[in-house]
Amino acid sequence: DHRDLHSFPTRRSSDLTLTDDVPSGPPRRAHHVVRDLAQAKLLSDPLRLRLLQAFAAAPQTTKQVAQRLGERPSRLYPHVDALLQAGLLEQVAVRQKRGAIEKYLQAIAARFEIEG
Repeated sequence: DHRDLHSFPTRRSSDLTLTDDVPSGPPRRAHHVVRDLAQAKLLSDPLRLRLLQAFAAAPQTTKQVAQRLGERPSRLYPHVDALLQAGLLEQVAVRQKRGAIEKYLQAIAARFEIEG
């Protein structure tokens, strides 16, 4: 039963605010069914699946996730970009820290299921 799926508007970079505290993120779907073949192929990669799980926990930067997973951020950026382009991750806030801009990302849902 997929009645619990809701559609939330996608946030554009221009809609995001620069904040000094860690963002809480927008409301998310509890569950997302992946019906798109391109999205399903992305999730067949174990590292991308681990990334999606990490970003489902809370809004985080790629650097924060890299530290938690014991990976180099430079190894994760291409995978994170692919998940963003596929619409499985979204940028929820930006934060200025010591002159650098941190981008906080979050999975679009807390749980994912691949249909069929």
